[in-house]
Amino acid sequence: MAIGTPVSCGTNAANTGGSTAQTCVVTLTTAIAVGDEITVLCGLTGNKTASSITDTGTNSYSSVKSANSGSSATDVKASIHRSKCTTALGIGDTVTVTYSGISGGSVTVEVVKVTPVVDAADATDSASGNNGDPSGSITTIAESTVAF
Repeated sequence: MAIGTPVSCGTNAANTGGSTAQTCVVTLTTAIAVGDEITVLCGLTGNKTASSITDTGTNSYSSVKSANSGSSATDVKASIHRSKCTTALGIGDTVTVTYSGISGGSVTVEVVKVTPVVDAADATDSASGNNGDPSGSITTIAESTVAF
């Protein structure tokens, strides 16, 4: 499958105040279908870490990458998490980011979906021969492969 166009499904921001363990809940404004790729983008300040991602459909999320600009309360940590949607999410469903770290700072979360699309470039074929024993082949890329 080729990569489709990313679509924002919801955003939320929170001032974390004095708590050391909180959540940021994003209410979806766009439905996410089974088979879509769900990406959760987190921007955190105050030495916060996104410790888990959950949603109302019980999809399973894994951490893809995180980067930290430093270790002070004003530095920014960005993290990316993803899930292959196995349980559809509708408008009004939620994605929850649980984070921990020192008190203070802020959190911004955006949920993005990408619907895989069938692309003619995903498979190529060839054939030869015009007698009783022709030959042919087809080359494909794996479904989970990202090709640029």
